[in-house]
Amino acid sequence: MLDAAMREKLEALRRRLAERLPGMVAELEDVVRRCLESPADPGRREPAVRGSHTLAGTAGTYGFLDLGRAARGLELLLRDGAAPVAVEAGLAELRRAFAVTLAPPAESAVQRSA
Repeated sequence: MLDAAMREKLEALRRRLAERLPGMVAELEDVVRRCLESPADPGRREPAVRGSHTLAGTAGTYGFLDLGRAARGLELLLRDGAAPVAVEAGLAELRRAFAVTLAPPAESAVQRSA
């Protein structure tokens, strides 16, 4: 079990990653778009696979599980040479997971009724 000081350090790292996520996701989107322009070109596909893999691992490590799963799904689609429409769907899922990840927590019913 983690002590309070370690939990605080991990939470600080998580907040720092959350600040970097918009840039990481935007960069990955750009790389995937370039890949979709020439999907058969390994020079375009590999950076997209690598970027998806990196985001999947980083997000998962820091507890952004939905985002990590979406990035992993995109990685698999890209690695397996899926049709562009499937990759677009994977990118849409990544965007959805990203939006949920950064959304402020919903107020609880108790807070709303107070």
